[in-house]
Formats: sequence, structure tokens, C-alpha cells
Amino acid sequence: MYVFIPYYMKKEKWALGLSIVAIILSIIALSISFIRCESITVDFISLLISVATLAITVYVGIQIYQSFTLKKDIDKMQTEHSERLKEETRKIVEDKILDYDHTVSASISQVYAISTFLNRNDFKGALHWLIISLEEINKASDKTPLNGIISYIKYIKDENTRNSLYITLTNEEKQQYISEISKAQHGNSVELIEFIASLEVVSE
Repeated sequence: MYVFIPYYMKKEKWALGLSIVAIILSIIALSISFIRCESITVDFISLLISVATLAITVYVGIQIYQSFTLKKDIDKMQTEHSERLKEETRKIVEDKILDYDHTVSASISQVYAISTFLNRNDFKGALHWLIISLEEINKASDKTPLNGIISYIKYIKDENTRNSLYITLTNEEKQQYISEISKAQHGNSVELIEFIASLEVVSE
């Protein structure tokens, strides 16, 4: 397409030049048909030919002008399409990067919850960071870490059932935890929501 357009424009310039010359010649022929040097007579056939030639030349000129206008419109459409395509591509790339960031953040928060809190039996701290991890994975399209996060929250629930862990939450924390578990729409969401709802609420 980009190789063809310059060649096409070159042909248009030649055609426009020839049309201008043809118009000039037609005007001269028309003038001669009215007045002859050898006699003051009107050659009717020459007049018709001159008028027809002038009309055809004007028509060709109009077509060339319209082709220039069409070319400009096409260029404008191509530019607009190109800009729109660039913007759409940029948005897709940014969305993919953001989505990847959520997945990575979820994995990092999960590892932090296990290595820093769960290994020291700090179940409240582990639950807090697992919910942060869950919040990130709820925003991502790649749900790969979800089962692991849920399984560790369930482990805390089971430990609480066996050993009566003293885990307290503020009312705001409880609502947030229930909300994130509900958004996950996991098979274990219902029992985990019941577990969170059973935890004691303390004032902030």
C-alpha cells in the first residue's frame, strides 16, 4: 500500500498537468472556431468539437480533483485507525502487565504469610497476609495461586477447631476478610466465611 501511493500520486500530477494544457488548447481552439483569419465565418463542426473537448477536459479535471480529495480522506482515515490501534495495543499491554503484577503480588504475600507468620504459629498475622494475597489474586485473571491461598486459610481454620486459637479481628477486618473470601468463589468459601464470622470482634 505504501509503495503504491507515491506512484499513484505521481500519475495524478502528470494527469493534472496534461489536463491544464488540454484546457488551454481547448480555449484556443474554441476561440479559433469563432474567428478565422481567412474569413469571418463560424465553423459549426469545429465549435462542437471544441466545446466537447473543453467539457471532457473539465470533467477529467474534476475527477482528478476528487481523487486528490479522496486520497486525503483515505490518509486521514489511515492515520486515525493507526492512532486508535496504537492506543488499543498500549492499553492491552498495560492491562496484561497490571494483571501479572497482581498475580506476582499474591504469590509474594502468600510466601510472606507462611515463612514469617505461620512458621512461628502467629495465626492472626498469617491470616492477615493470606487475605492480602487473596485480595490481589481476586484482581488477577490468572488464578493459579488461589488454591494454595485457600488451603492455608483452611489450615488456620482447622487449627482453630483443634486447638481453640485466640484470633481476634476488628469489625472492619472481619468485613474485609469475608468480602475477599466471597469474591474468590472457591469451593471452600462458605465454610471459611463461617469461620471468619465466628471470630471474636475487638474494638479498634
